[in-house]
Amino acid sequence: MINGIELSPHACANFTRHEMATSLRSRNSFLANLVLGGFSTNERDQQRVQLYSIDYLGAMISANV
Repeated sequence: MINGIELSPHACANFTRHEMATSLRSRNSFLANLVLGGFSTNERDQQRVQLYSIDYLGAMISANV
């Protein structure tokens, strides 16, 4: 990230979901559906590869099996 702080894919998906949900409450909202995927190199994470779907309302679904 820009400040040198590494985020896990799960944390990045939650941040994106929060920003999209907050955007809905503003006058300059944006509508986008997206798929976010990532790979974690941290050994604490049980699921290293993660895939998320986030809709324009800020609802997030994990597509991990």
